[in-house]
Amino acid sequence: MLEVEVVAREASVAGLALVRDGARGYADLVDQFRRALVSVALNTSEGLGRHGGDRGHLLSVARGSAKEASVALALLVAMGLVPADPAGPVEAALDRVRAMLWRLAHRA
Repeated sequence: MLEVEVVAREASVAGLALVRDGARGYADLVDQFRRALVSVALNTSEGLGRHGGDRGHLLSVARGSAKEASVALALLVAMGLVPADPAGPVEAALDRVRAMLWRLAHRA
């Protein structure tokens, strides 16, 4: 298993734990955050198992989902629905995943 897959999985699990109880009145945003996290882990894993254009497409989708999850997390923190302290490591892991996926997609 490549490190990017491990980090994607860990970031997703940690992010899901932050919103386990939901956020009253903001179910749509919490659901979007959850779906983006799931997409990061699943598309990274699936993309690593593919070749050619499929691989690049799935890794690109995973990278986009990691960006989406980061923005959703920032909004949840800004609204006071998720504490900033535990959100910080999740954001750092998502940023790391994006960097690793970018490098994989732009390898010579």
